[in-house]
Amino acid sequence: MPGFSAYVEQRVLEWLAQDTGMPAAPNPIYISLHTADPAQNGASEVAGGGYARVSVSTTTASAIFGGNGVAGVAPVANGTKQELKNSAPITFPAPTGDWGTCTYWGAWDAATGGNFLIGGALTSSVHPISGNSAPSFGANAAVLDDD
Repeated sequence: MPGFSAYVEQRVLEWLAQDTGMPAAPNPIYISLHTADPAQNGASEVAGGGYARVSVSTTTASAIFGGNGVAGVAPVANGTKQELKNSAPITFPAPTGDWGTCTYWGAWDAATGGNFLIGGALTSSVHPISGNSAPSFGANAAVLDDD
């Protein structure tokens, strides 16, 4: 399971070791789907067939992630982890081709390219194909944690 990306870990290490400022939090962030573990670099992201990352706001007034699935609320403890959950559904575009079996999600700082930030396993896989409904995460289904 991926957790924080190499990019995020590097920014934290630079902040600690070199007393550099952390970059501003990206807003919005872009949620992606992956057909295998994205590791720490966003590998195995779906491509083609009408696929696109989904933009979600991170500002307090309109954030989609928050503690206990409440937008704009700080992370909350779940056992030994700190978690944020999506407070509203995240719906991708309707597929125009076969996206493969998607088993992971990710978060990026750009709609295309950009820096992979964090990712995790989906609670259940999805296999979007042309003619099917647009894939969607229900509220509280995408969990960001410090694992």
